[in-house]
Amino acid sequence: MVARALVGRWKHEWIKRWWLQTAFFILLSWLGDQAVRLLHLPMPGSIVALLAMLLLLLTRTLSVEGVRRGALKLQDHLMLFFVPPMLALLDHPELLSFRGVEVLAVVLLGTVAVLLGTGLAVERFIRRLEPQAQDRTPDHA
Repeated sequence: MVARALVGRWKHEWIKRWWLQTAFFILLSWLGDQAVRLLHLPMPGSIVALLAMLLLLLTRTLSVEGVRRGALKLQDHLMLFFVPPMLALLDHPELLSFRGVEVLAVVLLGTVAVLLGTGLAVERFIRRLEPQAQDRTPDHA
């Protein structure tokens, strides 16, 4: 009984505190980097961390509410994540040549592909939820 109360209190604090959730994202990213180094995986550690996050959400080990505030806080400061690439551009002026145009084209096409994929996935998810929502609402006609 006491253990259940403690878990309930911890869960409440976890959902309420954005900085705990943000620290979890940072820890998960670091663990992804460590996994790539130890296992010599041919992918970035951030991808491994995203896959781990997806697994945690799909298995319901972690709820969306359990990471919502931290994710929104990181999203609020998303522009800061673009500062290092801009500084790299200053260190590599060759990116302003034809090679840079090629890189820019790949980045733009990749961004469009991600936006389209995300939009289609969200649209499909919303359409799947709409019939369930209509089934639950009572008719007041």
